[in-house]
Amino acid sequence: MRTLPLFAGLFLLELGVLHAGFSPGWDSIILEPGAVEVVNMKPVPIVEGKEKNSWLHVPDALKENTQVFIENGKASGVADFTATKEGWVLIACDYSYQGNRGGNWQETRWEEKDFQAHGWRKLAKNELGGLLIDEGNHELTVFTKRLKVGESGRLRCNKYHPPQFILLPAR
Repeated sequence: MRTLPLFAGLFLLELGVLHAGFSPGWDSIILEPGAVEVVNMKPVPIVEGKEKNSWLHVPDALKENTQVFIENGKASGVADFTATKEGWVLIACDYSYQGNRGGNWQETRWEEKDFQAHGWRKLAKNELGGLLIDEGNHELTVFTKRLKVGESGRLRCNKYHPPQFILLPAR
């Protein structure tokens, strides 16, 4: 995928040269962070460490004043979200094995191709400055998308662990 600096992207958009397949660079994403509310989840600082609710590895781009949504109630495996501020959000998905097909969860699960078909872009580890690895030693796949205020949805990527929204700090 191609990326452009923000000023070049805005200039080309104004001229009508930019098309819907344009992929923003990391600089564009961090300059316009969005915000969401997620049912039964709460934002907490993303912290690297070995304590409960910490991460074994946090990529460089996510280490400074970044928050991640964690479950604060009964685990449902889904993330019901509503955008509260227009801008770029990230979502981390755990695709590790989490059990059998019981409960028909696989019918509503989104794989990488499903996220991409709905406008989400997978971020490469070189864009983030490394891998995002949870306390269970699972490597998470990180996607980004620009959301508008009021945009909402229900996302699932696995049986028990819902996708985790990541909020970047305002710059």
